[in-house]
Amino acid sequence: FIRFAGREAQVRLRHPVNGRRNFVGVLRGVSGERVELDFDGGRLAFELADLDRARLVPKL
Repeated sequence: FIRFAGREAQVRLRHPVNGRRNFVGVLRGVSGERVELDFDGGRLAFELADLDRARLVPKL
């Protein structure tokens, strides 16, 4: 995740946060086991253990 900071990613969590599991936003960084993602609704911080799937959004 450190390598891809600043890139847009699609993230799916194992458990919902505020009723949502899927987020698309910009990866902001990693602190230990915690990842931060900026998306339309604000900033999301989650543990790597809570992550189900993550993919980079290709730039076309």
